[in-house]
Amino acid sequence: MALVILRCVFVLVAAGIGFQLIQADELPKEPFVPWLVVGGLILLAATVIAIDVFVGRKRLDTITAVYFGLVIGLFLTYVLTIALSPLLAQGDATQAAWAPLILGMVLCYACISILMQTKDDFRFIIPYVEFAKEIKGLKPYVLDTSVVIDGRIADVVETRIIDNQLIMPQFVIAELQAIADSSDKLRRGRGRRGLDILNRLRSDPKIDL
Repeated sequence: MALVILRCVFVLVAAGIGFQLIQADELPKEPFVPWLVVGGLILLAATVIAIDVFVGRKRLDTITAVYFGLVIGLFLTYVLTIALSPLLAQGDATQAAWAPLILGMVLCYACISILMQTKDDFRFIIPYVEFAKEIKGLKPYVLDTSVVIDGRIADVVETRIIDNQLIMPQFVIAELQAIADSSDKLRRGRGRRGLDILNRLRSDPKIDL
C-alpha cells in the first residue's frame, strides 16, 4: 500500500512540475504547449513506474552501481562543463545550452555501463550490508539432478522464503536431458519431470536462476 501511495505522489509531483513549467515566460504561447508539457511529464513518470513494476527482483549491487554511476557521471559533467565554458561561450547560444545536457547523458550512460560490468570486481555496497549478507548466507544455491527431479524446490522457491540465487550447471541440464531420453520408462518419466521443473523455474521472472 505504501508503494502505491509513493507512486501516486510521484505522478502528482510530475504533474505539479509541469504546471509550474507552463507558467514560464520562455515557453511558446501555442495552446497545445501546456498540455504537451504536463502530459509529457506525466507520461515520463508513468514510464518510470512501469519500468519499476516490470523489473521484478532488484539486486542491491546493480542498484548501487546505477546510483554511483549517476553520481560520477553528473560530477564529471559539472567539471567538464566548467572547463569547456570558455569555448561554449564563443559558440552559438543554443549549442551552449544543449551541450551540457548531451554531455551529461553520454557520461552518465558510460559510467553506469562501466560500473555494471565491473561491479563484481569492486565493493560499492556499504560494508555492514556485505557483513549482513555473509551472516544470512545469501550465497547462490547450486541445484543438482536429484533436487530438480524431486520438484519440491520449485514449490519452496515460489513461496519467496528463499532469496538466494539459484545456479544449475550445464552438466546437470545435460544429465536431465539424458535421463528424459532414456529407454527405461521410469527414468524417462523422472527426467521429463525434472525438465518440467526446470522450465517452471525459468518461466518465473521473480526467480533468479
